[in-house]
Amino acid sequence: MPQEGKFARYMQTLMPLKDELLSDQRLVPVHYDISLKTFPESHRLDVEVLITAEVPPEPAPYLRLYLGLPGLNKVKLKQVLLGGHAVAYTYQSPRLTIYPPSPPRAGQRIVVCVSYSEIPGAPKNYTGVRGSELNAEFMWLPLVGFPDKAFTARAVTQVPSGEETAFLGKRLHWEERDGRSLAEWETEVPITLPAFVSGPFAKSEGVAGGARVNVLVQRGYERAAAGLAENLARAMEAGTSWFGELPLSEIYVVQPRRREYGQYAHMPFVVLTRDDVPRDSDAGKAMRLFEATAHELGHFWWGNVVRSNVLDEGWLSEGFADFAKVLAVELAHGVDARRDLLSRMLDELRKARPAHSPAQPEAPADTGAVAPVPALAEIRAAHPSQPTVVRRQGGLFLQAFRQYLGEDQARRFFRALYSRYRDSIMTTRAFEEMARATCPGPEMRHFLKKHLHGQVTYDVDSEGRVVV
Repeated sequence: MPQEGKFARYMQTLMPLKDELLSDQRLVPVHYDISLKTFPESHRLDVEVLITAEVPPEPAPYLRLYLGLPGLNKVKLKQVLLGGHAVAYTYQSPRLTIYPPSPPRAGQRIVVCVSYSEIPGAPKNYTGVRGSELNAEFMWLPLVGFPDKAFTARAVTQVPSGEETAFLGKRLHWEERDGRSLAEWETEVPITLPAFVSGPFAKSEGVAGGARVNVLVQRGYERAAAGLAENLARAMEAGTSWFGELPLSEIYVVQPRRREYGQYAHMPFVVLTRDDVPRDSDAGKAMRLFEATAHELGHFWWGNVVRSNVLDEGWLSEGFADFAKVLAVELAHGVDARRDLLSRMLDELRKARPAHSPAQPEAPADTGAVAPVPALAEIRAAHPSQPTVVRRQGGLFLQAFRQYLGEDQARRFFRALYSRYRDSIMTTRAFEEMARATCPGPEMRHFLKKHLHGQVTYDVDSEGRVVV
């Protein structure tokens, strides 16, 4: 995730829009064709996007896209075309409302072309583009539905020569022309958020599973690049064993230039903070780097391929990513390392969830009271403890669930869950239904009710097991 302050500002802006973004079905995305150019002399990003979309069953007399977030980025629209013709529109960030000359028909496929420039908020920074600050400027490409509508994309990028560049997918073509690097890209799986990275990185390569790993680090960190590729390969081994294969031929591990950006995943990007990558051989730093890499890679399975509502059911993404981290640490470093990791997760959880915290709705914002912490499956993104609870308690719960099922049955369960919900949306209810089908009877129902919908006090024993 991005730096806490930046993420807090993002959430403050996003939360009032949450219900609208979740319920607005004005368009169903199908495919994006993106032309993207960066201009270092003016710190500007020029974009043209052709969006092929399907009109929903209950069409309205207007079409709605979401582009940019107030206070986080500045977008200047140049033109909006519908079917190749100029069309009336209004833009009040983030809502871009398009008024067709005649009402669209249900199920009709339309092509909307949006041309605009983005002026990054941070001076002298290709925020959202160059230097890999992908999360600094949110929604720099139009969204059609949020957060779980997936689409395919092709992109043509132009950046200054000498920069290493990547888009969300596989590179089909590349050439140098007139001091610019031109490349063509295509997604390998459906995605929900287009992202792009370019900058004067040092590059190293490796292999993880059947994918090529491209490590993009800042100058001066070249010696760490091989270790980053090895970390990802070991984490990939654990995730593939427990969940299944990832449908990727290319993976990028990126170290941003700015310290406050990093630790998030937009498949095929694992983005680490600049300070995550040590210059020395400190064992503690190396372990934290491995854990960060494993968590973010875990989002490829849970959050990218298997999608969920990250605002209202965050444990299905963050908890699963922390569980992937536990599995990777155990495989790479043994049971003792797993025990130490689980103990640290527990310590963080205890600070976020005091033992006396009751399970009830969040306290009203104007009371001044400390908000109680809801149960794992019921905590929402507006709660101040949500990031820690969904990650750490989610990971601890899944480790306890693994122990409850036993190794063989747990591995079969997670592989079946991934297979069932890949390229689609998983909910807490769907997880519970599959768990009850795996172990029918009152004991599993009681286990799930206690751990997901109740207040559970975890501990970690000397053998590295999660106990209640």
